[in-house]
Amino acid sequence: MTGTEKLNWSGYTLVLPSICHCHVGQLAVDTLINTLNMKSVHILNWTCVEPVIAYDPYENTNRENLAFSIEVYEEPSLKILVIQQRGNIVLGKRQEFVDELLTFFKNEQLKEIIVLTAFNAVERNDVQLTGEQFRYLSTTLDSNNLNWIVLEERQDKHHHKIVRDRDRYYIAGGGIANRLFYTAQQSQIPATILLMFTDIGQEVQHANELLIRLNQWKKWCQVEQWQMPTSQRAWISMANISTNIKIDIDYIGAACNCCPHSLDWQNGPRLIYAVTNSVALCSDIAPFSIRKTFSGHQARVNCVKWIRQEQRNSISDFYYFLSASVDKTICLWKGIDDDVRLIYRICTSLVGHQNSVTTLIGYQQSSNDNVYVASGSADSTVKIWCIANTLATCIHTLDLQNGFAITLEFAPLDNHKNVFLLFVATDKNTVNIYQVSNSVIEQVFVLSGHEDWIRSITIQKLTPLQWFVATCSQDNYIRIWQLSFDENNNQTNVDETILKLKRSSFALKNSDEFSINVNVELYSILLGHEEAIYGLCWYPNTDLKKAATTILSASMDKSMVLWTFDDNQKMYIDKARVGEVGGNTLGFYGCTFSPCGSYILGHGYEGALHLWKIEEIDNRINLVPQVINSGHFNTVEDCCWDKHSGRYLLSVSTDQTTRLHAEWKRDEIISWHEIGRPQIHGYEMKCLAFIGSNQQRFVSGADEKILRVFEAPKNFLENFSRITKINVDEDIARAQSLPEGANVPALGLSNKAIFDSDENQTTTIANDENPMTVDALYKEGFFKATVLSEPPLEEHLLQNTLWPEIQKLYGHGYEIIAVASNPSGSIVASSCKATQQNDAAIILWNTNTWKPVVRLVVHQLTVVRMVFSNDGRYLLSVSRDRSWSLFDVDESDFQARLHKRISSNNPYHKRIIWTCSFSHDDKYFITGARDQQIHVWRVKEKSDNDNEQPCEKNYLKLNDSVTAVTFASHLIQNDKYFVVAGLDNGSIFLYTWNEQISWQQITSIAPPLGFHLTVNQLCFRPSSLSSSSYYQLAGCSNDGTVRIFSISLS
Repeated sequence: MTGTEKLNWSGYTLVLPSICHCHVGQLAVDTLINTLNMKSVHILNWTCVEPVIAYDPYENTNRENLAFSIEVYEEPSLKILVIQQRGNIVLGKRQEFVDELLTFFKNEQLKEIIVLTAFNAVERNDVQLTGEQFRYLSTTLDSNNLNWIVLEERQDKHHHKIVRDRDRYYIAGGGIANRLFYTAQQSQIPATILLMFTDIGQEVQHANELLIRLNQWKKWCQVEQWQMPTSQRAWISMANISTNIKIDIDYIGAACNCCPHSLDWQNGPRLIYAVTNSVALCSDIAPFSIRKTFSGHQARVNCVKWIRQEQRNSISDFYYFLSASVDKTICLWKGIDDDVRLIYRICTSLVGHQNSVTTLIGYQQSSNDNVYVASGSADSTVKIWCIANTLATCIHTLDLQNGFAITLEFAPLDNHKNVFLLFVATDKNTVNIYQVSNSVIEQVFVLSGHEDWIRSITIQKLTPLQWFVATCSQDNYIRIWQLSFDENNNQTNVDETILKLKRSSFALKNSDEFSINVNVELYSILLGHEEAIYGLCWYPNTDLKKAATTILSASMDKSMVLWTFDDNQKMYIDKARVGEVGGNTLGFYGCTFSPCGSYILGHGYEGALHLWKIEEIDNRINLVPQVINSGHFNTVEDCCWDKHSGRYLLSVSTDQTTRLHAEWKRDEIISWHEIGRPQIHGYEMKCLAFIGSNQQRFVSGADEKILRVFEAPKNFLENFSRITKINVDEDIARAQSLPEGANVPALGLSNKAIFDSDENQTTTIANDENPMTVDALYKEGFFKATVLSEPPLEEHLLQNTLWPEIQKLYGHGYEIIAVASNPSGSIVASSCKATQQNDAAIILWNTNTWKPVVRLVVHQLTVVRMVFSNDGRYLLSVSRDRSWSLFDVDESDFQARLHKRISSNNPYHKRIIWTCSFSHDDKYFITGARDQQIHVWRVKEKSDNDNEQPCEKNYLKLNDSVTAVTFASHLIQNDKYFVVAGLDNGSIFLYTWNEQISWQQITSIAPPLGFHLTVNQLCFRPSSLSSSSYYQLAGCSNDGTVRIFSISLS
């Protein structure tokens, strides 16, 4: 140390770290001291800090000086004072430390305090997961010129803001930063907290980022690179893993939530739709695959809407969209959306409804104006919100008594700022019109005529003084109303009680500012659907000629109709009609145009998306079906790769389907799509396993007592080859005797094989047959062999991609939970729900005879996961009874015996073991449990009792239940195993492991690329493309998505 002399520091800026998560603050301060070559000038002897003595970390060679617990460093020319704290604060004395620090600040007459710290990244909320990972708090700093983001205020589980000042902000793992900020605020001391959301492995990067931000603000020095002290560089080189890692999302497969208002496209830059508790944002170019998903809700999202922006000043303006949920909250998302960046975060949450929010609409005049939102809820209220910056205020509440709002629409009066007309469709089969301003809400008119619930309202402004309002209803009718505004108030005497087809009028008034007469005329009634109409949408304003003459409707009769106004007949006519044909679906929940009006899109009752491109030829409209994203519409329980080099991915869901995902290759473009739906069942699916690598077979289990085995038909293999450009000639040669396809018989659950000879016979019924017989009333023949060179559309997926069922396996007494197959495909293992040992038996099946050969009775409760080793010699099972069992399997005589196990009262896993996996060389296996722990075990070693021990004591403890874990197929850096773990909260962590170095985190995958809810399965693609530096990882989750990640390591 160069000196202990106390100097005059009046007017200096004080910088110090908070001992925090990953020691980011201390690393940053060390680098600052070393870069500016600051000198130690004082030692603080505070009893609230543990004493520390060490060598001076800033000396490169000789060790002549020492460093102490709290030292003060000075840079006089810049008037900077830095406190470096090396000792921990004594337990229970944090407030004493803060008091000592503020006393020191006052006594030395310092100018301000700047604290450098970190926020534990795993504790971020949904808003903080994406975008900028830097935040600040300050009692004085205005960061408008710096474009910094203030740390978001803390919210409780209901998204209510914390009222008490002391608890308003939460810095997880931030040490004394939160306490210091609150105390400084109370004492009116200028203090600023700079922090990064940091995870393990990001320490140095984020320490440098803090210094960059600090220098951006203070401009203290011109440095090309911050200089770490020698001691820090040595520590980094010793702890370094692969830090150069790139993770991309190759595929997100998901359907739209099964409810109206859950999709929007026309009013924003791209397609968005609700997926479980999140919102999916799609690519803005065909085939409109999902790019990211954003979640800010705790329950299902009911509706999503882009904020309509009448005037966009530049492409740099922010976009906004709304999401509303069963959790009673509404989120306003604000983001940057261009060719490079797709970043959205929650701008504010609207909290006030007492029940599920079922409909909403939003509007903003220009980027500098307030955002207005109207929301309807099952609590029988409609609320109107005004949002200025991030402050949301409920300005009006409509109490509908025992009724409720089914759908909403509102539009501003163009010549009168912040004055709107709000249209509310209620369960009384009417549309109530309200005049809304910031101070007043008043009902001015009622549109009546429908005889059932009105499901959608859409407004088209032909001019500011001429509006067309269209409504659709469950009475199968569409009504179009014309509203004409007379600002000269030339009101005519009209009896409002006259027949509703006549013209009516109402007046809009706002004190003495204006008085407008509005004439209402029923312009047209459209009849063309045979079932309830749920969706209605005017053509976009991009083409004023079509704006009020073209309208799109979607109905439960499985059709969408494009209506256009015929000038000759003076009426709207059915110009084009499209929809679903066949299958067991229930029609459309909604529809929309693309922003440019070149596509129409509908979403179905089971979440499927249907896309058509509009082509106009010689005044005729031709609607051409297009490929678009698809997926499961409920929890995805399991997934597995084709064992023959991972040509495709299979997944099963509680939506009662098995789906097949593969690459579509064309013109050097590759994208993933659902290209098959091998099983459409009547029970919720739970598990599946691919059988062998030489045959295209899989076995699945559902909420029933039997296993079902399926084999790929010839038509699927041929189409698969054309779509993926993968040679499957060998499979087709073996499949010459296989069926052409399959369908599900009426009132049945088994996929029935269809051969060439009976394909035509199953699709027709002879005229002389009795039309009242079961065969006549319930026709079985949906399958039709097709030739495809692109992914099939929803109608094909429902009817033409089923795989024939070749076997049923009976033997379990309760619903199937888990299934596995050995690498050769000769043995299948299965388990079912169990509350006693006999029911918890694992059954091994011989796939040559499809008969059970062994019952392994070891576990006490349900076996939740099983996996065979890569050489097929071992079978590993894990159970709800907190135990695992490893069996020796003899494939030659189809026998198995217990090799080793741990008992239920083992000291390692205290809760349910959810998941397990073998290493690629079968030397180790891994287990993960609800107790948040992961243990690695040796395969060969065996104890004399059930007290097996992990192969190393340093188990991995994560921050939530471990629900999925897997080894990669290669070592990385020649001696480390690559392990990926999925958690109950949706996080995915990537680690390396070996017995010498133990666990080292590489990185983590979080939203918007990662999952939002429980990760149910993870599996690496067994592809020839995989290497020690490139992997493809597939996973599935309770959030209803199947995702494929590409991971590049170096």
